[in-house]
Amino acid sequence: MRSFLLSKVAIPLHLAFVACYLVCVQFGYDSLAAYLPLAWFSAGLLEIALLFPTARKGEEARDARRRVLNSILKDPILLLGVVGFLFILLQTLNGPRAIAFNAASGTWDFTVARIRDFPACISRAGSVQGLFWNMLVIPTMLVIGHGMGRKGRTLLLKFLVSISALLALFGLLTYDSGAKMAGARHFFAFPDAVSAGIYFFMNFCVACALYATEVGAEIRDRVQRNVMFVASAMNLAGALYSLSCLCIALSAGALVILVVYCAVSLSTCLSAGEKMRMTAVGAILIGLVAFLHFVAYPKNRIHDCTAKILSREWTTEQEQADRAVRTAVAWRIFKANPIHGVGTWGYADAACFGKYMGDDEWDSLANPDATPENCGNDMLQYLVEYGIVGFLLAAAPYLVLLLSSLYRIAMEFRPRGKKSEDSDTSSENEARPFTERITPLAFALFLATAVPFAVSFRFSILRLPAILFTWTAFIAVFPTLIRKPDAKGAK
Repeated sequence: MRSFLLSKVAIPLHLAFVACYLVCVQFGYDSLAAYLPLAWFSAGLLEIALLFPTARKGEEARDARRRVLNSILKDPILLLGVVGFLFILLQTLNGPRAIAFNAASGTWDFTVARIRDFPACISRAGSVQGLFWNMLVIPTMLVIGHGMGRKGRTLLLKFLVSISALLALFGLLTYDSGAKMAGARHFFAFPDAVSAGIYFFMNFCVACALYATEVGAEIRDRVQRNVMFVASAMNLAGALYSLSCLCIALSAGALVILVVYCAVSLSTCLSAGEKMRMTAVGAILIGLVAFLHFVAYPKNRIHDCTAKILSREWTTEQEQADRAVRTAVAWRIFKANPIHGVGTWGYADAACFGKYMGDDEWDSLANPDATPENCGNDMLQYLVEYGIVGFLLAAAPYLVLLLSSLYRIAMEFRPRGKKSEDSDTSSENEARPFTERITPLAFALFLATAVPFAVSFRFSILRLPAILFTWTAFIAVFPTLIRKPDAKGAK
């Protein structure tokens, strides 16, 4: 038995189910019960990967299971994930640290942890959530890297962008054009406009590349091509109607870049008639959108956001002052706990935030009566919560995937004569165009991961499980799209 249908769809379907759960369930600082199914999903994901891995050509199912198990056990990501899990577990069990008044110094201080000088948390309920994040992210990386083939990964990406498209469609159908900007609940699964916009931006980039891949495929499936086209349109609409000035600008820029890149890639595999037909369809769509926005509905809120972008007034003075205070408090907490941090959501704990908050800074907050959950900088908040040790453990799996991607890219673009002793292989590699070495799908995944990472330094978007899961899945798929150095074809 070389392959069987379940081996190709079981893992993508399970990951798609997890994505549906993450975008449809409200998560918050105190919603611990909603996180409990993630442990079951993660265990099921590993079980499916070991029972139904994608078999390679000429490989029996038993050999495929043994190969996947051995490759997972040898992967450094597994070791890093286990160590990170143990770190957060120790941080959780060694807390919570309560705040008490120190009569000697006349200040409010946190009590000493049960095991002195070891990781400890301030909020145990919040710290437990970090365990679920680790249990979901690490299995996702391992399963995508070892338990899925090329077709399975492509199918997973199609599932993810289709789910996002359905969510965008629901958001558009329930869109309240009369709602005030400050009081709008953006697409029900996201707490703010930037988070919603970035989620749809990520999936829009990938959906565009998947559509281009279907158009340029040797065996073309019209249904899948049309589905990817609709998914691209819906995700773009979701990014625009999130009404985030930043996401509108990013989506417009990504649209132009991806259209040019995909057009260059498809120029060699499409006939002249197909090129003219696609150009005509694109021109008609652009004209229709322009008519709707400037003639049929000239007064819409996207125009207001566009005016803010052009005037460079993306944020108000209140928003800037609020973020400056939250960032300053985060730096103070980190300097006081630089090694092990204060535990997941320790920053949002009222006692911790209030201890490092100046009396004159409360009035600068947009809502002085509530403790902010995020500081507006994901990397800084991870440092605050996990310290230098925990931050490095959390970042290490992503660094492994990044180094793997950079190594494959470096080998792909190595100059002639250094790639192989076989001159034919070297010449063939040198003659391949850039769009074949970095396919449109790989380029789109780069945009879909690099841009949100840059945005995370300004907005807390990676704190949302739906965005973190999708971002991780895209990062895990990216290196598999670059040819292995010792292979002539793509993996």
